[in-house]
Amino acid sequence: MALLGVACSGLKDKIDKKLYAEDGGKAWRQDSVLMYSSPPVLFRIIHKGDKQLLFPIALLSKSPPSTLRMATRRGWSLLDISMMFEGHEVTPVREGFALPPVKMQRGMWEISSQALDSLPGCKSTMIPVGLLSAPSGTELLVANYKLPTGMKVLSPGEIQDAIRNVPLLVTPTVQISSAQLSEYTASVHQIPRVGAEPAILMEYHDFRPVTDTSVVAQRRPRHLFIVLEKGVYGYRPSWTYTTTGSKTDRPILRLLDIMDLDMDGRAEIVFQYELAPGVSYTMAYQQWNDTWREYWRRGIARCDDGN
Repeated sequence: MALLGVACSGLKDKIDKKLYAEDGGKAWRQDSVLMYSSPPVLFRIIHKGDKQLLFPIALLSKSPPSTLRMATRRGWSLLDISMMFEGHEVTPVREGFALPPVKMQRGMWEISSQALDSLPGCKSTMIPVGLLSAPSGTELLVANYKLPTGMKVLSPGEIQDAIRNVPLLVTPTVQISSAQLSEYTASVHQIPRVGAEPAILMEYHDFRPVTDTSVVAQRRPRHLFIVLEKGVYGYRPSWTYTTTGSKTDRPILRLLDIMDLDMDGRAEIVFQYELAPGVSYTMAYQQWNDTWREYWRRGIARCDDGN
């Protein structure tokens, strides 16, 4: 134990020497106070070759997420040390629930002679990333954040009953026939809630080439999302989002995951919103009255303007 204490003390001395050699002024003090408060942070996975890189994107609270920013390079270094160095744990999210924590394998600047990643053209501070191995399909992870427990979910039989008549209800409004929809790749997700019936998210995808015509009824939408809410007479559509795949159509949404982002016991839907190749946002949709609407987005920028 004494040896362990000496080792930990030595690491602390190195961190203090690296980060606290100078006062740094008000901006640095704000960054350090934030990090030593163990803030709840939302991360996204970046796939780079065969590597999974962890990218910090937002601070979580009882309000909508706020895009995570640091005022100084040392602030980002402290985040790297505090959350992404080898051995730190982060929690993967799947369908609104926490999976077992996974350990970080390496931080951005953990090896001082070689940064984990580079970003050509970034002339200020690159937002750090960390290396890990998360379960396949993971897109979102959290640190210092406890996802709600006791959320209600439906059994497979209840889900099938709920979605049985959806094609008949939805296809007339989006100008897709039931026969066309049956050819799409479909998946179903629950949107769990505490003390309330879950909503259901259905997604349909047609990845075949699209022939753009001037007749809307003849187009095959590339993507269709439907949210179902429980009403007096069963589940009914409350929100739809359709794209045709043409250059003039709405941006493509790609589902990242479902999770409670603001600690209210009601999960939100997190998408990647693709305006064009290489131009996208992380976007969250929240239930609002009888439909769903965007309530937070963050760009893909990984180059910060801090000092």
